[in-house]
Amino acid sequence: MGGAAFLVNEGLFKLFRVAGMTFRPQVFGAFFISMQLSILYHVALQYRWTWKDTQRLPGWSLFTKRAAFHGAVVRMILFAIGSVLRIQDGLKLMIGAGAATCIDFPFYDKVVFNKAPH
Repeated sequence: MGGAAFLVNEGLFKLFRVAGMTFRPQVFGAFFISMQLSILYHVALQYRWTWKDTQRLPGWSLFTKRAAFHGAVVRMILFAIGSVLRIQDGLKLMIGAGAATCIDFPFYDKVVFNKAPH
């Protein structure tokens, strides 16, 4: 699931870059948009398959609970640091995704996707 989400993130980011988003603020915007869309995609996949036995929450409470906590902040910080250090974009995406995985998976497992009481 994480690999598929990474491909969505990288694919959208490259698409935005090819479409002309090359000025530094545009690059950060492209990264932020592609990251957010890949996170929503990833959460939907996780909810559907990895944690399919969790309690189903209705409507917006589901969306806000899932979207509230993820490694997005870590990924943004690492992307910015990588930009200052002039690290290639693909490597910055991989470093950020790896760091976010170390935060997200345990958090999703223990907090976001609580098992329904039996």
